[in-house]
Amino acid sequence: MARAHALLSKATFIVMLMIAATSRSQVNTAAYVLTYPISARAAAMGETGVADNSDPANIFFNPANVVGSPKAYVQGSRWDIDPLLAHDLWTGGRSAGISYDKKGGSLRMLSGDFSYGRFDYGESVLTDPTGAPLGTFHNKEEYFAVTVGAGFIFSDRWNLLLGGAAKLWDADFAPAEVTSSSEVPELDAFAFDIGTTLALQTSVTEWTITPAVAVAFVDAGPDIDIPESSQDDPLPTRLQFGTSVRVESPTTKILSADVPVIAVVYNVDAAERFHGNPFSWGIGGELAVAQILFVRAGSTDFDDKKGKPSYDGSGWGIGLGIPAGPFRARFDFTKTTAFHEEDKYG
Repeated sequence: MARAHALLSKATFIVMLMIAATSRSQVNTAAYVLTYPISARAAAMGETGVADNSDPANIFFNPANVVGSPKAYVQGSRWDIDPLLAHDLWTGGRSAGISYDKKGGSLRMLSGDFSYGRFDYGESVLTDPTGAPLGTFHNKEEYFAVTVGAGFIFSDRWNLLLGGAAKLWDADFAPAEVTSSSEVPELDAFAFDIGTTLALQTSVTEWTITPAVAVAFVDAGPDIDIPESSQDDPLPTRLQFGTSVRVESPTTKILSADVPVIAVVYNVDAAERFHGNPFSWGIGGELAVAQILFVRAGSTDFDDKKGKPSYDGSGWGIGLGIPAGPFRARFDFTKTTAFHEEDKYG
């Protein structure tokens, strides 16, 4: 009976993983949750942001993005997958962090972040061979990540950002308290990220212009050991590289907060995915008005193994923010054409 329970849980996992993988052309790696950014903003901007440290959620693309303006923050996101694909399939996550300005010396910024991500395959019912229900559970993937970074300044204009992250991935399929089985596979893996960004801050007629370039090696680590399988599954490792330009107007005072009247960010990213997954590139832009209204759009293109376009998706989004003295709050909404992905909130 115990073995029947274990086999049922494995079959459920395999079917759900195949369904999920189909939706984003990521079919040759495991740890699917690691392919989703914890950011509705990034989803609207063509899943770009490797050189954009204006949003700490962009540590998904580059751990050096944990280094930003001095702040403490919390953030989160969630979006649902098409209910016609599977009942109650969703993904999301949360993070919290701090960026500290040392005020002096070439080593200026020290930053850290703790993130949690989850891909939930929905509620499942486990039955015995006769069809009698044994209990309910949620198949899910989770990861916990710790990111640290440092920022250096040279010649009062050049900024060098360095970052690294350690991730613990875990999959939970039919927990033992439901199955009473010791044969349910316990899957886990360790991954790491490293990345760097070089940015130049300059000004033209009181407007601040900050171009940046970045490169990062993300989700690297040993393959996931699958019990009773002759083939291990690799992590979704990728090399991210790209550029970003941020343009800000002179500031004005709104609700006791000094904010730029206009701020524009434009990103161009590329990702070389390992283990036979497709190469992709994306573009995205954001227009922010007084840090109250944010309008975003972007697109992503995937190539097949022969270098020909195989999938493309576009998205748009809006954000509503509240600047008040030293405090900022923002709610984001994103709509994309990505296969089987519904509205996203952050």
